[in-house]
Amino acid sequence: MAQSGDQAAAAQLWEQVKRLVFLFAFKFFHAQRPACASCGVEIEDVQQEAFLAVIDAVEDFSPAKGYKFNSYLRFHAKNRFNALIGYRGNRAPRPLDRSASLDEAVAGEDDDLSLLELVEDPTAAGAFEDAEEREYTRQLYTALQQAMDMLDKQ
Repeated sequence: MAQSGDQAAAAQLWEQVKRLVFLFAFKFFHAQRPACASCGVEIEDVQQEAFLAVIDAVEDFSPAKGYKFNSYLRFHAKNRFNALIGYRGNRAPRPLDRSASLDEAVAGEDDDLSLLELVEDPTAAGAFEDAEEREYTRQLYTALQQAMDMLDKQ
């Protein structure tokens, strides 16, 4: 019934399998914790994929093949979880998968130059402007003080 689009049947199926699916999600997340952390994947992300795995399993389920629905569910959950961290599928690498060390030497440049030294600091311009403003104010105060001292002497 869920395959034919019956929303009530799909909701009832979800209620029946959600504990099992969340168990799959929990086990996967803890078994793959370093991979999940490197991709920025939290347990809630895996649980959301578990819901989508149920939808995939419903669409793919065929009782004529002789397999239980739980087998379809496990297969689709595993595929979705692995795709989430980049183990399967043709998904583009996540930004954290392509990160580089800022201490890495820059090719073609001076050997002592690192990537960190080439990254522009967006706050640096403001710091220079603040320093210039403080110096200007100090010089202005000094000049004003000298002028007032001269007036007092006259």
